[in-house]
Amino acid sequence: MNCSTHLSKKEDQDACFSYVKHMTSYLESIGYEVNVRCNTNVEDFADLFYAKAVISTGGSFSFMSGFFGHGQLVSTEHPMDGKSCTMEECNEVFIRGYNLMHDKVDSYYEVDKVHTLLSS
Repeated sequence: MNCSTHLSKKEDQDACFSYVKHMTSYLESIGYEVNVRCNTNVEDFADLFYAKAVISTGGSFSFMSGFFGHGQLVSTEHPMDGKSCTMEECNEVFIRGYNLMHDKVDSYYEVDKVHTLLSS
């Protein structure tokens, strides 16, 4: 699911589209079928809530629908103030060691550089 056209300027939309292409390529390379779509916010929340699995990059929309939903939530750690929140008391669904801290990224518009950082 990618709805980067909602309230986004062209530069943001282009960057999001590039990130989605990278994610799609990766998921397809490990055997998943990918169908990217965007509907109304209510339809999208319901789709995520009832999905078998939700991959959340930490945005509240995907995180909340996945966390409270009926499938498996896959998400990285959620760092706060330079420390990582463990969340073990909630659920063991967080993938550890894959975070890219914001201070390591010069610009999220430099998608290829960010992709290299994410892949290292």
